[in-house]
Order: sequence, then structure tokens, then C-alpha cells
Amino acid sequence: MKKIFTLFATIMMAVCANAGEVELWSGSATVNAWENAPIFLSDTGTELKNAGALPGDFVRFYATAENPNWQIQVVEGHWGPVYAVYAATELTNEDGSPVNNVVVDLNTVGYIEIELTEEILEAAYTQKYWGGVFILNGDGNVEVTKVTLKTALDWNSEPVNIEFNENGFIPASAFEGYNDYAKVQFTYNVAGSLSSYQNWGIGAVQSSDGNTNVVNLPASSLGDITVGCFKKDLQPAFDATPEGLLFNVWGFGDGVCVGSRVKVEVFDVVSTGINAVRSEVENENAPIYNLAGQRVDKSYKGVVIQNGKKFIQK
Repeated sequence: MKKIFTLFATIMMAVCANAGEVELWSGSATVNAWENAPIFLSDTGTELKNAGALPGDFVRFYATAENPNWQIQVVEGHWGPVYAVYAATELTNEDGSPVNNVVVDLNTVGYIEIELTEEILEAAYTQKYWGGVFILNGDGNVEVTKVTLKTALDWNSEPVNIEFNENGFIPASAFEGYNDYAKVQFTYNVAGSLSSYQNWGIGAVQSSDGNTNVVNLPASSLGDITVGCFKKDLQPAFDATPEGLLFNVWGFGDGVCVGSRVKVEVFDVVSTGINAVRSEVENENAPIYNLAGQRVDKSYKGVVIQNGKKFIQK
């Protein structure tokens, strides 16, 4: 069945108006001749982690196509699977069988997008396939100018600052009352010279006994660096030592050091975005469609649209 992306673009944009969109990359990269295959995002998915990516969120590639017969494969790393195929028209294999691609009017919609799954995020975070998180391979002189994360959740724009206690710990009590998916950000300042620690990092946020790491502290550049996680990701450290978290820097070595500024901020969840859209359904028997425009039944798992509303069907 032909899958028309533009049929649902307006509905999707309207339903997701309250969800956040975070820029992961911007610039200019060309996909062309099955040779120019730009790589997007770091091997370990750092940008996705810092943006708080979850299964059900979408990575959008904003692009325009010069050739009307363009096509793109979204591939996981150099040796990973093809996650999705997009093109201006329905494609067929040499034997005449359908390619099962998504048809997109790219210059009208302005982007293609892929839904994140647990498998995609795990592959990114564990470097299952080397060479970036996503590679766009294809033809048609397609220029990509921006990559974003369209989140199913929305967070407060103003953070709450968390203070260290008199023992130098970040107390567990400071996080009480926040949603499990509240975003926690740690900002610190790297000063001095960068050498071996630039690749290996300079410490971790960990349990107060130093045995359970929950957030690694990279030293990728001089100046302020911000790393983040969800509140729930801190729980293993709190389970190990209820006293709180230790912001532990080890590796001063050849001049790499952390300056006096260490800031901890929490951005709580405002709404549950598409997960809360299905508060009521006008017609339980109305047709259900996936995001590619295909009609599906109630056994389908993932984000679907019914009665003009978008929700996750489990």
C-alpha cells in the first residue's frame, strides 16, 4: 500500500504543538549519488542523551531536494540496519517487488522523521555500530540543514537549582516530588590544557561511596560543559547510598581541572505530550493509522493516529 507522509503532517504538527523540539545539529550536508552519505550525531548518542530522548520521540531531518526523484535511506552507523527509506515516489526492487518506502513531498513538508525505539537508542548509547548514530545514504542532491528531536514530553523552561549539602553531596531529598522524567543537568567548567583526558573524561556523578556511576563527565573542550540525564537515571546511586550523589572529578593530571563553577538544575515535566493526548476517544472503532499513513489494527504497537489524535498504542 502506498504510504503518503503528507496526509498526516498537518495533524501531527497540530497534535504535537505542545511537545518540545530540541536542535541536535545544524549546518549543511548533502546526500547525493549514493556516495555523499553524511553522518549525524556522535557515536555514543550524546546529543540524544542530553536532549532526554525517549522511545516514541522523533528525530527530524530538515531538508530540501533539488532532484524530484530523490530517495534516502536512514542507516544506523556504518554497519547497522536500514531503519527507514524515504522517496518522492513509491519505489520498487529490480524484481518488481515494492521497497516499502515512505513517500514524502519533501519540499512541501520540509523534513523526514524517524521514530525512536528502545532498540535504536540502545544501539546508539552502546556504540553497537560505529560511525555515528545516523547515516543518510541516497540520491537526488538532498541538502540537510538541521536535525532535531521532537519530544513526546515537554519540560519547564525555567529550571530549579539544586544545592550541595554541608557534606558536599547532592541530597536525594532535593529530587523528591519531581517526575521520573524530569531532566537533570550538570554544568561544570573545564580549564587548563586538554590532553589524554579529552577522550577519557574527568569524572562522574556517582553514589557517595564512589562505587556506582550514573553520569559520566567528559572533558571534550575547554569552558562550560553541560551533561544531563533523567531523574530516574540517578536512582541506582541513591539506592546504593541514600546520603546523596557525589560530583567526583578524578584526573587533574596534566592541567585538566574543573573550575569553581558546578551547577545542578532540574527541569520538571510540564505535560506528557502525545502520551496524554488520548484522554478520550470519540469513536473506539474509528480507523487507526500509523505515522506512515498505513491503516493498522489494535494489535499494532507504537505511535498511531485515531480520530485525529496521536497516541502510543501498547
